[in-house]
Amino acid sequence: MALNAETLTQARDAISNLARHNIILLEQLQEQSQKISDLEREVQRQASICSQARQELINVRIENDGLRALVPTDATQKAFLDLEQSLADHPEQNEWRIAA
Repeated sequence: MALNAETLTQARDAISNLARHNIILLEQLQEQSQKISDLEREVQRQASICSQARQELINVRIENDGLRALVPTDATQKAFLDLEQSLADHPEQNEWRIAA
C-alpha cells in the first residue's frame, strides 16, 4: 500500500471522526451514569417511604386491634338495651334502688 497524501488525509479524517465519536460516546456514558445514580437514589428514597408506610400500617393495625376490643359485642349491647327498657318499664324500682 502506497502512502500518499490522499491516503494520509483519509486516515487522519477517519481518526478525527473516531475521536469525535468516542467523545460523544463518553458524554453519553456519563449522562447514563448520572441517570443511573439518580434512579438508584430514587429507589432508595422510595424504599425508605415504603418501609415507613409498612411500619405505620403495623402500628395502625395494633391500634385497631386495641380499639376493636373496646367495641361492645352484640350481647353486651342487647343487655344494655334490655336494662334500659327494664328501668323505663319499672320506674318505681329505680327509686327504691337509689334509696338503698
